[in-house]
Amino acid sequence: MSKINFVLILKGVVIGIANIIPGVSGGTIALITRVYTPLITCLKRLNIKSLKMLLGLKFKDFSTYTNFSFLFFCVLGVLIGVVVYTSFLTNILKITPDGDPVPQLMGFFFGLILASIFYVFKRIKTFNAFNAFILIVGIGIAVLLYFLSISSTGSGDNNSYLNIFLSGIVGVCGMILPGLSGSFILLIMDNYFVITTAVDKTKKFILNNNEFMIEDINYVYILLVFLGGTLTGLLLFSNIIYWFYNKFYNSTLSLLTGFIIGSLLMIWPWVNTDSKIYLPIELSLDNITIILCIFIGVLSIYILEKVSTSHD
Repeated sequence: MSKINFVLILKGVVIGIANIIPGVSGGTIALITRVYTPLITCLKRLNIKSLKMLLGLKFKDFSTYTNFSFLFFCVLGVLIGVVVYTSFLTNILKITPDGDPVPQLMGFFFGLILASIFYVFKRIKTFNAFNAFILIVGIGIAVLLYFLSISSTGSGDNNSYLNIFLSGIVGVCGMILPGLSGSFILLIMDNYFVITTAVDKTKKFILNNNEFMIEDINYVYILLVFLGGTLTGLLLFSNIIYWFYNKFYNSTLSLLTGFIIGSLLMIWPWVNTDSKIYLPIELSLDNITIILCIFIGVLSIYILEKVSTSHD
């Protein structure tokens, strides 16, 4: 394997964290950091041909054909990002007694998405009336997902192994499609907190942490089933996504831009106790800090895009 690619690992970490945060799309971050195209190409090549190379012990051919070094470091970063989130950011996101997210943090994520719209849209080479229609369709789908999420029960009881497996298949589509939040889809399917808890419990199980109890072993099984669904979803849909991305490039990016615009509703930082969004009308300290965090989010995407461009 080639030397450690720390830049690619760092990009993977950011993608991993984004995939876990409801409303934020890891696919969008992958697109901004110029990881998306080579990533879906690698996933597409995990096929019968590459499997035959593995079974034939042709490891060098397999590595070259699948660009395994790229895939390994990217996925490693994603896994690190997921573990970091479940270890440190859960308490930051939900420190209020009723479990509501910190508005300033939501403002930061809102800024990330807001800036992403510009960088994804500018990659559309031809924007005509049809692509404008496709963009509107993308917005509509994202808005529909938002209303589905606020109407879901949120009970967290929908954790049969079959449902967990299906959640992995459906959720991964949101994780690899820019503008669609895989974690938001898990919220709609009522499995988000089950999966994040399973990640945390499995980490403690692997590290032999004293906080892990024997009755928590079911969470390890849940995570394994979810990962099985995720892998199945990747293998099923990577070819479809690759085909659309290359065959209908402008229309696909138009749809993805619509997804991203619509997802702004999901991550809007001004939400009241009834989970209803509102516009800030006063210049309070909270509103000032939220606006500042939005600006920091925008600036972060600008820096991330510049750094990614310099490493191309």
